Amino acid sequence: MMRLLVAAFGFLVGVLLPTAAHAQQAMPSCPYINTETTSGALGLPATLALREQSEAGDLCNFTAGRGKAERRLYVVVRPMQELEADYKKARSHCAGEVTPVNALGNDAWSCTPRGVSAAGAIFGRVRDTFFWVQMSGIAESAVLSDKLSLAAEQVANNLY
Repeated sequence: MMRLLVAAFGFLVGVLLPTAAHAQQAMPSCPYINTETTSGALGLPATLALREQSEAGDLCNFTAGRGKAERRLYVVVRPMQELEADYKKARSHCAGEVTPVNALGNDAWSCTPRGVSAAGAIFGRVRDTFFWVQMSGIAESAVLSDKLSLAAEQVANNLY
């Protein structure tokens, strides 16, 4: 009986472990910022809710928490087409003032995105690649600013 149990266990391990490892590898990931870093930035365990790639660019959308406590990190990375036109389009998504951010990529600015409460965004470029990092769901503006800066720095560093 014991040999039968050991054999059955060995069979299950042999069948299930490769499947579990394959399933883990098949999960989408974001090449610009990982789930662990995002969890730290959002202050809650985060998951990559959406990952889209196209010729126009890449999108990563992370979520953490639920309901009123939901927090999001949204990352867009794409090739720059025309510097001034790209920045003008990015600024059009901002409500109010756009502030320069020092020592982040080649150029970077921060703003409050239109139509999103408790949110902030940083956009800019690294060489010829445009990035937009937006965080929402963190009500304290100082905390939001610090966490958003860390996330944007991670994204920009991964573009070098």
